[in-house]
Amino acid sequence: MAKAGAPTGNNNAGKAKIWSDALRFACLKDKTRLAKLANVLVAKAAEGDMAALKELGDRLEGKPHQTVGGDTPTGEIPISMTVKYVKPNG
Repeated sequence: MAKAGAPTGNNNAGKAKIWSDALRFACLKDKTRLAKLANVLVAKAAEGDMAALKELGDRLEGKPHQTVGGDTPTGEIPISMTVKYVKPNG
């Protein structure tokens, strides 16, 4: 069975983890730092900052599900397939 995912030697996922780890370390180095950042986010949201409101909503309620659908009235994605029979040479 074929293995899904990135090819051997692809380290892109590790790069994101390094950044996440650095951010986590910076936030948790001082135990009050993360609470201060959260308070800033809540204050910005209370002022009407739309980006802060969206972030707060995403963190509290989760991101909304993204529906994938077609342009048809039922939302279906039209698919067509053509089968062509060819006479073998021989």
